[in-house]
Amino acid sequence: DQSGASDVTTTFKLNNSPAAENYTYGTELLDNNTFTNGTTNWYSPRNASSLSIIDNKLVSIADSTATFGAAQQIDNLIVGNVYIFKANIIKSNPSSIIYTRISTDSSLGSTIFNTSENPVNTIFTATATTMYIGVVVTDHVANDTVTIDTGITVKEITNYPEANAASEIEYSQENVFGSDEVVNGDFA
Repeated sequence: DQSGASDVTTTFKLNNSPAAENYTYGTELLDNNTFTNGTTNWYSPRNASSLSIIDNKLVSIADSTATFGAAQQIDNLIVGNVYIFKANIIKSNPSSIIYTRISTDSSLGSTIFNTSENPVNTIFTATATTMYIGVVVTDHVANDTVTIDTGITVKEITNYPEANAASEIEYSQENVFGSDEVVNGDFA
């Protein structure tokens, strides 16, 4: 470089090449996520509802106006590893508020992820070997329901660091502009 300027190195992520398209996934970590075994492995995180299967979907029915919902414990997570969580949650009362959560406690009170948006499609990093996923509902009346569609899923993203590294590009001005100097429109 004859200009006397120093090389510039920049790292950036390409928004038009998301790493998610390159993720590979491990096996399903939720037991009975298609509800073929009824409500097995699912529970009411606040003990304020009953669970049943209606039209191949998990339905939690509020016993009262207390916070209610449905959840499942996930074991054998690896702390620091990255997982994907997808769910479609439907509430019967448009005035009620649903909170889909990933938690470190069985009541879904202590959360690492909490959203009222639906459907859910998020990535999380395990902070414990046992965690809990599910939904709690507030601002409702007795007999309101919350329904979890079949296919709720939690899977490890087995290549998370590599896929994200592949979406980053590092370059220097030498690689971008070449070493030829332009003087008055002519290459020197």
